[in-house]
Amino acid sequence: MINVGSFPAATCRGLGRRQFLKLAASVPLGLGLSAQAVAAEGASPVRARSVLFVFLWGAPSHLDTCDPKPDAPVEYRGPFGVIPTRTPGAYFTELLPGMAGRSHRFSIVRTHATTAPGHPDAGTVALTGFPETPAPPQPNFGSIIARHRGTKGALPPFFSIANGVVMDGSRRIEGYGGGTLSQAYDPFLIGCSEEGRVNVPALQLLDGLNPARIQDRKRLAELLDRAEARVESAARQQAFSRSVNRPTTCCSTPRPGGRST
Repeated sequence: MINVGSFPAATCRGLGRRQFLKLAASVPLGLGLSAQAVAAEGASPVRARSVLFVFLWGAPSHLDTCDPKPDAPVEYRGPFGVIPTRTPGAYFTELLPGMAGRSHRFSIVRTHATTAPGHPDAGTVALTGFPETPAPPQPNFGSIIARHRGTKGALPPFFSIANGVVMDGSRRIEGYGGGTLSQAYDPFLIGCSEEGRVNVPALQLLDGLNPARIQDRKRLAELLDRAEARVESAARQQAFSRSVNRPTTCCSTPRPGGRST
């Protein structure tokens, strides 16, 4: 059994993620896992503290990396030479000797296929497991983890290290954030340029906004919260008074002819 965290994460569309992972673990050859790896995992389960999901937007072709197809016709095979890996029967291109030497430490899934018509649609499938339509989009994997594990300490539970929202041209990838879980579970965006300059949009001040104005706004928000609380309290008190006085009012209302009800 492969444990992912400590919570159930059903997709509401049939087989849950946990059930899928259990099923996948029962057929290790389908995932490229050795029997020793499965036995070791079952003997000493380890709970991950963090997960890095590397989403390569515009990555090298599979023909140039881990699927060179050396036995295919020349018009289909990759252009580079091939080298063996530590996984029997698996060959990488000559450009990846380091990964070839560590192939026993990861799995390559060759069964993934998509009918998405373009990059934005396929990006949503990759980040959520579901297509864009029907709307609304489903939550990102990171948003699901953030929802169930919550925030520990001062740091957000879900980071996205990209230059803003993941986009393709002028269109964003709908599966980048919280989806049906709401924007509260969108990733905390952090960008980094090729020169190492860090950009954190959430920490950027608007033009003309300084720390003094921020404190003023904070105090104003606190005053409004207190005023709202007083208004709500007064409204509740009025409603309670009406409820208490209604029976007495009904009983003491004069009827035609001078008699009270």
